[in-house]
Amino acid sequence: MDYKNTKIYKMISDNTNEVYYGMTTKRLSTRKAGLLNDYKMYVAGKKKFRVEFDLIKQGKINLILVECYPCNNVDEINARLYSHVIANECINRRKCEKPKEEEKFLDRVETRDRDV
Repeated sequence: MDYKNTKIYKMISDNTNEVYYGMTTKRLSTRKAGLLNDYKMYVAGKKKFRVEFDLIKQGKINLILVECYPCNNVDEINARLYSHVIANECINRRKCEKPKEEEKFLDRVETRDRDV
């Protein structure tokens, strides 16, 4: 996957104030079409539930570009997406994977606090 074209978007619906944050390396229109198709497959029992379906079922959705975020790998984009998820009110219930450096740092802090 080419992460140089990564975009972070927020999904909104005309029928609710809820927001979902996501990422894609594709055009937003392509991503939207894919989300709507995935939702149709979920309704037909052919896909598992994903939290963004809660917003899609509310009605017309729009994907709004939050930022273009060229990066090198999935860890970098997950860290950036995670920063948007924790900084904003949203329906993202799944945690983005924390970057490995952050996990190591938190492990060191927890170990140090336990030893004191």
